[in-house]
Amino acid sequence: MHFLKDYRLLSLCLLIIMRLVTGFSEGLVGRVQLIGQIFKLAVNNTAKAIVYNGIGNYGALAAESASWCYHQ
Repeated sequence: MHFLKDYRLLSLCLLIIMRLVTGFSEGLVGRVQLIGQIFKLAVNNTAKAIVYNGIGNYGALAAESASWCYHQ
């Protein structure tokens, strides 16, 4: 990604915007999944549902980012 090497402020702005978009979308996707897992596992296992949900979401984001970087 050398095309923004000379535009450091633009690169920083794009990084901040993409981080906000990623955080917002992860929250939207994760909320519905988490509610379904809590209903399935029962209220006693809420912490376990939250942990598994976080592992799955961040694993999916990392896989997508790695795939995109690999193909550049």
